[in-house]
Order: sequence, then structure tokens, then C-alpha cells
Amino acid sequence: MKTTASLDAVNRIIHTDHHDPFSVLGAHLVEMKGTRGVAVRAFLPDAKQVSVLDMKTASEFVMLKIMEEGFYEAFLPEYSEVFPYQL
Repeated sequence: MKTTASLDAVNRIIHTDHHDPFSVLGAHLVEMKGTRGVAVRAFLPDAKQVSVLDMKTASEFVMLKIMEEGFYEAFLPEYSEVFPYQL
């Protein structure tokens, strides 16, 4: 999976050069290949694996490592609104 964020924005996050990191990181309503859903993104350079836990339903989703530097993302088409979560 490619990221739903722009590669320029991801590279700026990785190099700590983004003026508004939370416009990229966290949960966002997005559209990917014509499908709407929620993308949850995180930059955790020391993590080996990251999951998103929906705090309402206790559903857990493994995030994909998009960039080796530690940029992770989960695209969740089953969600139509941002939800409370924990990484």
C-alpha cells in the first residue's frame, strides 16, 4: 500500500521539517482509489510493529510500515468518521 499522504509531506515528517505535522499524522478522513475511509498515520522510528486500537469497539488493525524510517499507516475503509483510538 502506498500512503494516502503526499510523499513530500511524509519525507518532511521523517526529516522533522514539516511545519504542521498533525495535518499528516493522526486520523484523517481520506479517499483512496475511489473508496472513502479513515487513514491513521504515525511516525514511530523505533517501533517494530504498530496497531490501531478502536477505543469504542476494541477492534485492532495492524498498521503497514510505509517507509523504513518508521512511517506507518492504516487505511480503514469500514470507517466513515474519525474515531477515538490508541496506538
